[in-house]
Amino acid sequence: MHPHSGKVLFFQAKDSQDEIWQAMKNEFRRAVKDKKHPFRLAVLGSRKPGGIGMRYVVLREYTKEDCMLFYTDLRSPKVSELQAASNSSLLFYHQQKGVQIRIEGKMEVHHKDALCKEHWQKVQGIVQRAYTPLVPPGEIIGTPEQAHQWPEEMTSEYFCVLEFIPKTFDLLQLNRLEHLRLAFQKEGGSWKMNWLAP
Repeated sequence: MHPHSGKVLFFQAKDSQDEIWQAMKNEFRRAVKDKKHPFRLAVLGSRKPGGIGMRYVVLREYTKEDCMLFYTDLRSPKVSELQAASNSSLLFYHQQKGVQIRIEGKMEVHHKDALCKEHWQKVQGIVQRAYTPLVPPGEIIGTPEQAHQWPEEMTSEYFCVLEFIPKTFDLLQLNRLEHLRLAFQKEGGSWKMNWLAP
């Protein structure tokens, strides 16, 4: 967003709340279309029995309501974990711009509903195999080849959409000894910004 000492920063102290908010949303929207964008992948953290589960997920859509959509196999352990405890977090990092974004919120699982059906139409060809293996994710197998088996007909039986509904965005701009940190928090129908000590 701004040049500084040969680096392009995501935001600076002089930027307005709206400028930073819009810049962030634009980056997420770019990541949906650009497979090489740093925000294309996020670390999803959620509760699981006995601890915390963490894994990378692929950002598929950033909605006008500021929600984020991800795809997964219904049989994946993370789905039952999220259904049992919907509070979760996302972590993004943009190395070139030196910014970390942590987001807290809750995850809703969509299966066989209108949203799920709409997105299954976007999953075409061989990509459907990611959500249709005969052996469920995480199941113990004897050989790697056992996991590479699919039904003759690909269906949306196990395809589901995870909808992340954010409550807070925490942005940390790394800048040598002058790091900047701010938080956006949902209050009513709008987002309120507060600067935080980094």
